[in-house]
Amino acid sequence: MDVLTIECEAFNSIVSRIENIEKLIVEKKQPALFNNVDFIQMMGISKRTAQDWRDKGVIGFSQVSGKIYYRWEDIQEFLKRHYNRPFKNITGTPFEFIP
Repeated sequence: MDVLTIECEAFNSIVSRIENIEKLIVEKKQPALFNNVDFIQMMGISKRTAQDWRDKGVIGFSQVSGKIYYRWEDIQEFLKRHYNRPFKNITGTPFEFIP
């Protein structure tokens, strides 16, 4: 294993650049809010399904003057809760189950 030695100032400069790049990537990923039309289109659902999800508390939302908005974080959380791991890997052999 090779060891690289750099000055503290150079290291801090690299870390700062990486943090700036990360910030730019996060900011450009998705808008902070989606209106109801965008959400319905993104999820491929009907207006009624979106209404049912809101009524049942399945997804968080905000309502301002009759308009519905969804936070990107709420959409991500919703999708994570409904994520199903694949049952097989590419070779067709079952994954090892790890509880």
